[in-house]
Amino acid sequence: MYQGKPLYLNYHYQLHQRKKRKQQQMRRVLAMALALGLAVLFLFPFGQPPQVSASAAPEQSAASSAECAQQPGEQNPAPSAECAQQPGNQNPGLSAEYAQQPGNQNPGLSAEYAQQPGNQNPGLSAEYAQQPGNQNPGMAAESVMPPAESGASDVSQGMFAAAGCEVGGEADTRENAALGETPESDGTAEAPLIFIDAGHGGMDEGCARGTVWEKDINLAIARRVQQALELLQYRVMMAREDDTYIAKEERVRMANEARASLYVSIHQNAADDAAANGIEVWYDEANGARGSKRLAQLVSQQTLLSTGAQKRAVRGDADFHVTGSTNMPACLIETGFLSHPAESRKLASLEYQEQLAAGIVQGVAYYFHPKTMYLTFDDGPSKENTARVLDILKEQGIKATFFLVGENVEKHPDMARRIVAEGHAVGIHCYRHDYGMLYESVDSYIQDFEKARRIVYEVTGVDTKLFRFPGGSVNDFNRKTGEAIAREMTRRGYVYFDWNASLEDAVKTSEPQELIANALNSTLGRKKVIMLAHDVVYHTGVCLDDLLECFPEYEMRTLGEEVEPIRF
Repeated sequence: MYQGKPLYLNYHYQLHQRKKRKQQQMRRVLAMALALGLAVLFLFPFGQPPQVSASAAPEQSAASSAECAQQPGEQNPAPSAECAQQPGNQNPGLSAEYAQQPGNQNPGLSAEYAQQPGNQNPGLSAEYAQQPGNQNPGMAAESVMPPAESGASDVSQGMFAAAGCEVGGEADTRENAALGETPESDGTAEAPLIFIDAGHGGMDEGCARGTVWEKDINLAIARRVQQALELLQYRVMMAREDDTYIAKEERVRMANEARASLYVSIHQNAADDAAANGIEVWYDEANGARGSKRLAQLVSQQTLLSTGAQKRAVRGDADFHVTGSTNMPACLIETGFLSHPAESRKLASLEYQEQLAAGIVQGVAYYFHPKTMYLTFDDGPSKENTARVLDILKEQGIKATFFLVGENVEKHPDMARRIVAEGHAVGIHCYRHDYGMLYESVDSYIQDFEKARRIVYEVTGVDTKLFRFPGGSVNDFNRKTGEAIAREMTRRGYVYFDWNASLEDAVKTSEPQELIANALNSTLGRKKVIMLAHDVVYHTGVCLDDLLECFPEYEMRTLGEEVEPIRF
């Protein structure tokens, strides 16, 4: 937080600062030109030096307010309206003088703020990304790769409610990372083209309450999204840039012909029930291969985190032309209810529009630059529980790493073979979970390990070099022998992995929603996560499907010898 405002809003601060610097440079250039012109006039009295302006006016844009009604024929059950620049309408927001206004709540509108020691601003300044100790979670346009020890993500302390998803806890400063990677980080690929559809417009006003028109708010948010995405070096195509009516069929045609990478349609909601409020996101699950579901999940997750709004559904039954006829991943976000008095006032405010735009941009950035999670399962295989886990992983197209117990492989060889056949990685856990015997000495550990390794090889044909210490590399049972065992195993060419997040499903009996909360609270928004779970635990299999829905910002991978281990 800075001056009482969420740090993720500071990308607008950075945008303002860049505009302000450009205006200052322009003023200096114009002053020099004026001085030169006067000199020419003095030297050549018959000359006609051109007139120049002393300053450049900042761009002015904002949502106008006017009453509008739900239009017939609109397919969206929660109609939205498009925001356009109305005659005489001026944005009270990011003016050069705004930062100095009494009571200003905008975080950090000082040119020096980005360079302050210990600055945790996730802002968009090119200079800030290179500062020593930068804790930026990465919305700097130039910050392709953040420092390895960056601070907590700007969203890591938020909350989101999909399947009971709640994020909390203290930030881990070791491995958090930015998502402000530029789309052309390797200099070879063309930047993704993001199609931003500000719903409604012109004669199609969308829904309205009082003096707040949906079409105006849609465009106001869309413009802020456009500015932020372009700072991150994405290409952006707007469905409309003013108060113009464009048919939904034309919008889709524009996006398809341009071969856009993503399509995000921005709308507002309304209901007869004045208590209805919150954000909901729609996608068309009929074409799941397009990635629309993940886009919708990310946009929902990140806007909820950036605004603190009430979560409504992420729905796959969208029957909208813009989500069903596009050739690219597409979603439609209803950013709030104009029929809810308090939420309507927020939607009309610059501050809340900035928060919504920040969430949408964050979701888009994660879509192209996900963080990495290694989902790992210990103690298996078992017959029913491991089968349930494998079924879910197969359905979702996710690969995991299984650290196997030798005696369980002997009991369920078919399940061990299925793990390998379905593309998952395997490592050695132990032969038998007898901590006293296992950690008695280096020799006792090696004897147990080699027995388990031989059985896994005979059953699966995999000669793995990966292993995980039962209880982790540091535990109450290996205080005397743990370091010596680790040295000997490393000398023999084996690689061990601990974890930095856990369901805590082996610690105590917990309900599925508790396991999900444990996983989220321990992840802390890190860029690289090794998640500990146990495929022999019944409730782990029960909650796994919902758990995976809570991590759209992560790409799931399998562990290998090339992966840098996480160790206690």
